[in-house]
Amino acid sequence: VSGFEKAKNINPQWTADSQSIYFLSDQNGISNVYRIDLESHEITQITNLYTGASGITDLSPALSVAQDAGRLAYCVYEEDNYSIYALDSSEELAGQASFVDFGEVDPSVLPPRTKSGGELLGLLKNPIFGLPKETEYEVSDYKPKLALDYVSPPTLVAGVDRFGTYAGGGIAMIFSDMLGYHNLTTVFQVSTRLIDSAAAVGYMNSRNRFNWGVVAQRIPYVYSQFYFPTVEEVLGKTAEVWRERIIRQIYSQVGAFAAYPFSQVSRFELGAGYQHIGYDFELRTRAFDYYTGEELISEKEDLPTPESMQFGYVSAALVYDSALWGATGPILGQSYRLEFSPVIGTMNYYTVLADYRRYLMPVRPFTLAFRLLHYGRYGISVDQDRFYPLYLGYETFIHGYNGGSFSGEERGVYDRLFGNKLAVANVELRFPLFQILGIGKGYYGILPTDFVAFFDAGVAWFGGEEGKPTFLGGDLKMLTSAGFGLKTSLMRYFVIGLNMVYPFDRPQKGWMFQFTITPGF
Repeated sequence: VSGFEKAKNINPQWTADSQSIYFLSDQNGISNVYRIDLESHEITQITNLYTGASGITDLSPALSVAQDAGRLAYCVYEEDNYSIYALDSSEELAGQASFVDFGEVDPSVLPPRTKSGGELLGLLKNPIFGLPKETEYEVSDYKPKLALDYVSPPTLVAGVDRFGTYAGGGIAMIFSDMLGYHNLTTVFQVSTRLIDSAAAVGYMNSRNRFNWGVVAQRIPYVYSQFYFPTVEEVLGKTAEVWRERIIRQIYSQVGAFAAYPFSQVSRFELGAGYQHIGYDFELRTRAFDYYTGEELISEKEDLPTPESMQFGYVSAALVYDSALWGATGPILGQSYRLEFSPVIGTMNYYTVLADYRRYLMPVRPFTLAFRLLHYGRYGISVDQDRFYPLYLGYETFIHGYNGGSFSGEERGVYDRLFGNKLAVANVELRFPLFQILGIGKGYYGILPTDFVAFFDAGVAWFGGEEGKPTFLGGDLKMLTSAGFGLKTSLMRYFVIGLNMVYPFDRPQKGWMFQFTITPGF
């Protein structure tokens, strides 16, 4: 006994009287239930389904018959679910012989089919008939048009600090063309203190392997110099007088840059441009009644400023980066950047940057991270009143020395954070906390969180008469700190760090808490 030739015939089931066999066949393109009489070999069709009777896979059973009752049950996939239907009337189980045997079945033709094949099969068999006429289409060059790709969440803030009250906000926008050959980035930060507003616009062309671009920006740097309070006569009262000099250095720059990649991990960079540095100095004076604490005066006075400076610069850098990043920082590989930039203008000098980082995983998933960094201005003894000094106290350099944490008694330590040159050394152990604790699956477990333990050392110096670090034969010792903490990635947008830090050169502080929003180096 056989079913239909050149068709799938599966899932045979005996009828209750053992005189016939039910089976599934897709002889017309749709799997239906059929019945074959063992004596006459006559085949009748039991079901007529649009979607067909089927199991989970192509050959899964989808038909069953009750041994005594003869009730037939079959499975149909419909509306994203499997449904089971049953037939138990003798008329339905007898079926009908109205099925059509097409003989050779072309699997490329969807049902319903006719013996002649229909118009669709006719067109498929005749590759010439029905084709569109030969047409010459107009060909034109690709014309890039910039469209908005991304807008950062706008920010709006208002507050009060030692420089007074203010309000402001910022936004960043990125534009590109369809193929990503042209990219335009804009960043704006506006403040009610208009002099403190910043803006940057950059364009990059990546049409060829040799990438190039231009940039224009205005960035103000604001810092202050405190004077120790004095006791003076103010408005006929004995008063404690506080004075603070606010120093603004406003950097305006236009430039061009280019990069040529040697491989996926290394490239050579070039840059050139013009830079203007303007100044704005002011003196803030506040006086308080020596006995009651009442504020007597609050004055602001503009101070004479040095002449602005103008420079032309060029730069060259060799960059290598094979670091493999985890959720909060690199976990394997290495990177370095070696950069040299001469500056010619009001003052002639050059800058040097050497930044080397290495990430080792001696035992998975523990990473040992190392960094050695030096950045400096050379060629002249740069006057710290004319140039914004380099600052060592960022948590990306050394933990535990951030500017807002210092008191007046620590002025000596605070002054050691500024210079025209700085050197930094970092060692850090990092590992996925929840994987080690066995909480959750995957590399990070339930949350992308790293435990970190670190040791930082750094020194800043001006050179010349101001002294040199001990490793250069001078008297300046490195500032050091150590600690531990947690870093977690929030939706891959930014990294939050919670750290306990012990700054060894701040005995008044001891252990201190530090919050950060930067990834690991």
